Amino acid sequence: QNGRFRKGMPAGDTLRNWMCMLSIFSFPLTCGFIGQHKRQTTLFLDELELLSGGEVNPSHWDRYFLLLQVHLAWIVISFIFWHRIDAPVKDPSKRPSRAESRK
Repeated sequence: QNGRFRKGMPAGDTLRNWMCMLSIFSFPLTCGFIGQHKRQTTLFLDELELLSGGEVNPSHWDRYFLLLQVHLAWIVISFIFWHRIDAPVKDPSKRPSRAESRK
């Protein structure tokens, strides 16, 4: 476990940790949401028009691209904030555990 996740940490650190975890775990949901809505909008278009080279109005694609970029920015920003949390200093008098000694 990373030292940035610990009992008794300040509320600001807790918020940054949860923000980072939520942004990463909700990314597949965002991709699924975007894919579902893109399928639904193109499903009802006239297939003959698409096959004949008709133009598909790309206005509905732009907002989903923007949504994906905002989510990616949320991931990057929350990771930077998470990385700025100071890891606790290891106590030199504390004996290392078995898992740490195997590394």
